[in-house]
Amino acid sequence: MSNYTDTQKAEAVDLYVEVGTAEAAEQVGVSGRTILRWAKDAGVVSQDRIQKTEAAREVLQATQAEQRQELRGLLLEAGIHHVRRSVAADTGRDAQAFMIGAGIGIDKYRLEMGEATGRTETLDLAAAESRIDQEIQRLSAEHDARHTLPAQRQAENLGRVTPDPCGPVGLRSCGVRQRLCRLPRRRSPR
Repeated sequence: MSNYTDTQKAEAVDLYVEVGTAEAAEQVGVSGRTILRWAKDAGVVSQDRIQKTEAAREVLQATQAEQRQELRGLLLEAGIHHVRRSVAADTGRDAQAFMIGAGIGIDKYRLEMGEATGRTETLDLAAAESRIDQEIQRLSAEHDARHTLPAQRQAENLGRVTPDPCGPVGLRSCGVRQRLCRLPRRRSPR
């Protein structure tokens, strides 16, 4: 239970806003933490604290901007250094290792600069579907050529129906149309 009324707390918070934490705490006779807790409970933040926070944020952003600029320079230098080392390398393996290092350094530099580091491609869906359909037709023709037996050809010419050489599900694949085509399993001799 508090020894201070809500009115006294409100006056202490007003004083805090005007003169700051230390002075308000001294005048009211409570700790700085108590003043800050009352201000927080009242939803009050001093302008001084807001200004200090904004100033600190601006200093931090400026420092980070400088550090990022320095990092960009170092990454670019590292990429150039590795390219030069790859040219002067004694072995192909060394040259390859230096070029990998150069590529990584340059990619990181480009990321820091906000540039894309990957290659993007666009695909014409209609053309892709057309190529897929052509490949299916080619595989189907190859399948039919492999599995149409002379007797079946004769039966087709006479109008008789013959069983599908690929058979029902559960039989092994012929390899042309992996999941679509099935051949009867061969039994091993005992």
